[in-house]
Amino acid sequence: MSLEADPQHPVLDRPWEYTIVGFNYQGDEGEPFLELSLRRGDDFRRLRFLSPRDIKLDAFFAAGPSGIAILDVSARQMEGVRVWVCDDVTGHDCLLTFWAREVLAQ
Repeated sequence: MSLEADPQHPVLDRPWEYTIVGFNYQGDEGEPFLELSLRRGDDFRRLRFLSPRDIKLDAFFAAGPSGIAILDVSARQMEGVRVWVCDDVTGHDCLLTFWAREVLAQ
């Protein structure tokens, strides 16, 4: 996966500076979503990713993930996918990674 090929998604400026402090997946009713709660100092943000798929959550994720890359992959023209997320900003050793239809700031 090459991070250089896809631009940063504009939903959050400099997402790699935030620490993941919450993870919530809901898939029972309606469109499934994954919510990430992020913190940078006193700044707290919550992002909702719609129709997440191919979710990889490594056991080491609980050891303290920090920083994420949120990329706009819409130019790839993949059906139902416009966003890619990885907790390792290099894109190589992701403990958390997934694709999503869209991301919304909550």
